Amino acid sequence: MVNEIMDTLLALASGEEWVELMLRNQVRTHHDHGDIPLDRYAQALDLFLVVLADAAGPAWTADCQHAWRAQADRMMAIITRWY
Repeated sequence: MVNEIMDTLLALASGEEWVELMLRNQVRTHHDHGDIPLDRYAQALDLFLVVLADAAGPAWTADCQHAWRAQADRMMAIITRWY
C-alpha cells in the first residue's frame, strides 16, 4: 500500500486524470474486504506522512509538510466522496 499511496499522492499533485477513478475503485475493493471505517484511511495517510517526514530527516521542512499534507487532504476528500 505504501507504493500506491506515494504514487497516488504524486499523481494527484501532478494533475493526473486517473486518480479519481483509481481511488473510487480502491474504495470499492476495500469494501469487499469488510467494513473498514473511514477514519482508518485518514490514519493510514497520517502515518504515511509521519514515516515520510522521518525518512527525510532534517530535509523535511514546513513547506514539505504543507505540500504533502495538502495532497493527503485532497486524497482523503476523494476517498470520502466515494466511501
